[in-house]
Amino acid sequence: MNTRTGVSPVIAILLLIVIAVAASVLVYLWVTGYIGGISEAANAEVIQDKIKIEGVQKHQDFDRVYLIWVRNIGETKVVLSKIYLLDETGQTVIHMDEYAGEWPLKPGEAQYYWFYIPPDVDIVEGKIYKIKVVTKNGFEAYASFRA
Repeated sequence: MNTRTGVSPVIAILLLIVIAVAASVLVYLWVTGYIGGISEAANAEVIQDKIKIEGVQKHQDFDRVYLIWVRNIGETKVVLSKIYLLDETGQTVIHMDEYAGEWPLKPGEAQYYWFYIPPDVDIVEGKIYKIKVVTKNGFEAYASFRA
């Protein structure tokens, strides 16, 4: 008499289902943990630098000088590195980044910065321009004003 013993087909199917479910749970946990880590790292970069341009006004005593009021609305110190004057199409008219040193702002602090427009740059009275302020980490803030 020849008897074969083995796992019944019902038990084999149940074992395969358990293995598949366990593997899919492990893959799900690995993927969500990995994606969560990536999004947290990306959010940390964005949260570090937050600035806002609160106003732009022409200096009352000096022609071709504008004061740009910038506030740090983030939770860490930011360092401003560049200021741009853009026309209505977004093209750079002039930028200021050649000055020695950089301009730090503590959290919650507001400061004004001088922006001098050289005589060789034509500024049309009444025309709308944009100011772009950039931090050392690359965060940008924009404001529009009328010359």
